[in-house]
Amino acid sequence: MFMKMVQLRAGSFPAKMGLCLLFLAAVFYAFRNATYKIAICHIPPANGWHGNLEITKKWVPILNEAIQVMLSAHEHRHRIQQASEAIRFPVIVNSNNNIIRAGVTDTEARFRIFDLGGKLVDELRIVPSK
Repeated sequence: MFMKMVQLRAGSFPAKMGLCLLFLAAVFYAFRNATYKIAICHIPPANGWHGNLEITKKWVPILNEAIQVMLSAHEHRHRIQQASEAIRFPVIVNSNNNIIRAGVTDTEARFRIFDLGGKLVDELRIVPSK
């Protein structure tokens, strides 16, 4: 069997691709072993506007198997969309007038939503992924 050795120059396309693959492998490993799996997406999955429907159609089938909670915005109003049969993770939709403060421990992740005056308006807690 003939084997050809190839030396990669630093900065060459194959070397960059190799680094990209190593980076992606590290990200995948970190995500798979993360205590909490949280997605951030500007547009929340929901019925209604075509953007929400696109997120729901294209991403929710994958995310249903991968995450515990999604942080979103876009709608300029606050709501927490509880997990359902179709979207199996809660979605926190933050307004432009609220602040989300997250606290994460080994036993729970706590998302508290405050208005601009500092009043607690909503809260969501999740436990570590299995």
